[in-house]
Amino acid sequence: MDSAKPAIPVVIIHKGDAFYLKHSAKVAKKFNPSSRIILLGSGINNKPKEAEYFDFSQYATFSNKMTKAYKHYSTNAFEVERFCFERWFMLYEFMQKENMEKCVYIDSDLLLFSNITEEAKRFEKFDFTLHNGTSAHCIFINSREGLKKFCDYVLEIFTDKEKFKYVEQNFSRFLEQKLPGGFCDMSAFKKYASENPSHVGEISEIHNSTFFDGSIIQPEGFEMAFGLKKITFKNGVPFGKLAKTGELIRMNCLHLQGPAKVYAGFFANAHSGKIVLTYGSVLRKARDFLGARLSKGQIKWVKRFLSKVMWVVSVVK
Repeated sequence: MDSAKPAIPVVIIHKGDAFYLKHSAKVAKKFNPSSRIILLGSGINNKPKEAEYFDFSQYATFSNKMTKAYKHYSTNAFEVERFCFERWFMLYEFMQKENMEKCVYIDSDLLLFSNITEEAKRFEKFDFTLHNGTSAHCIFINSREGLKKFCDYVLEIFTDKEKFKYVEQNFSRFLEQKLPGGFCDMSAFKKYASENPSHVGEISEIHNSTFFDGSIIQPEGFEMAFGLKKITFKNGVPFGKLAKTGELIRMNCLHLQGPAKVYAGFFANAHSGKIVLTYGSVLRKARDFLGARLSKGQIKWVKRFLSKVMWVVSVVK
């Protein structure tokens, strides 16, 4: 690593306790020992020891503008979609107050198996990166002001009547096709990237036999098993195999999107055998079955119980 350049911080933003949060912080620190691992959170009792914790309510002045401007055009939960926008405003304000020019933001269900200070070198000319032109589950932010430009762009979409027509048209297509979802931060990122291609980098391409996972439950050209990319570990590092060529590709990260979160403890401890995958598959099916039959309080109890079970299994080979 170039000693003249300080290690780039890793930032996670999350609300509430989640069993997978500690695994995300643990793996990020293991592969980035010189980087600050920062958790901007709220309502988190079990704070990961690897992370510096900051209450994100202390960085909500800028995001309050988004809170007031937001209009809900999605079939998804109002609070969830609005927060997905607010987090980028909070991140900008945090970076500003911390005098931080660069960072890498990762979703709390992402395991980071690469040194991001080294990886960032190939994206230096961009303000920030996206995956497949839309997703920011792992985003290299090289310019704080570049992030602010995106935030200002979003505010303008919601406050300018002419520009807001795009949101209405976007949502209409979802309704017409009877699809879940609607206008979200990914929609805004996609539109911004299409209008500012020289400022937004792309991390979804295989580079030097390495790959930033978009979602472990999507093939993206890789072999699958039990509804996930088929992952093997070598010296604690995950690899996937390309379906067409059989080439082994080092996974810079694993995005445990949706139901795949149950595998966090296993993959964080480099376990990916058939027993692990079968166990995880059973948990996913149990979650889907019980989710439609239990109250919110009962579901919370089951989640707490399963998180303890998953921790025990994840540390036993």
